Amino acid sequence: GIKSAFISIHSQMNCEAVEQFVLNGRIVWTMTTVGYTKYTLNLLRWLTTVAKVPWKLCVVCCDKESETFFRRENVPYVSWNGDKVKRTQDGMAAFGTPGFEKCNRQKLSILEWFCMNYSACGITHSLYLDGDIVVRTDPWPLLDFKTDLLFQCDCFGTENHGSGDFQCNTICSGVIATRHVPGQEVLYQWEPALWEKSSKQDQPFIGSRLVNTNTPYTILERRIFGNGAWMKAGSWKNEDWCLLHYNYLVSSTKRSAMKANNHWLIIY
Repeated sequence: GIKSAFISIHSQMNCEAVEQFVLNGRIVWTMTTVGYTKYTLNLLRWLTTVAKVPWKLCVVCCDKESETFFRRENVPYVSWNGDKVKRTQDGMAAFGTPGFEKCNRQKLSILEWFCMNYSACGITHSLYLDGDIVVRTDPWPLLDFKTDLLFQCDCFGTENHGSGDFQCNTICSGVIATRHVPGQEVLYQWEPALWEKSSKQDQPFIGSRLVNTNTPYTILERRIFGNGAWMKAGSWKNEDWCLLHYNYLVSSTKRSAMKANNHWLIIY
């Protein structure tokens, strides 16, 4: 069960803090900054009121503004101890900006932290979710760990990739399920030259590391774990989906699309 019935509202990120979110060796976590807080809150609302999951989402705050927001909302979170994103405006960091690049670097660092500390924290499996996701059912029963790593498909088309024997190799780093084994931190370790080659984005960086380290992984079925292309095409409407990721959209268009699909559940 959850290690403690009482989950403190705020803790620095360490095993003692993280253990509070571990249920039966499993943890689901997301990272957030000031521009993503409302998306994160919407994700939380889906988990509690629609999916009705038995576990608590571990929200990792990467700046002071997001910490303030979730304290006000009375939502438990942990504070990332690394570099803070120094931003004050309430907007998502635009693609290619220093703020966007900083968020991507922080994500790699936090993924590396979980891979290095999973055993000490009592974690056997972890699931990372981006904030711009809605979740209709608990993902855990649907995750078949044929390999230690599962990624969402991020293809542009509308084929149901990830089903049967076909596996595309276009990973989305917005949904990462991990069965933890030693050495996985190598996928997220800092490599400046590769970072530049990856246009300072976590997704191509991780994709390259998977290839360079010859690490096996499985692509999740897009019919169940839909990405932005699947969402925009409306392909999810006739499917028994688990989650839907609103990537492929930028800035306020994400929230507009969520509202149009009745997927925006909060008052902001």
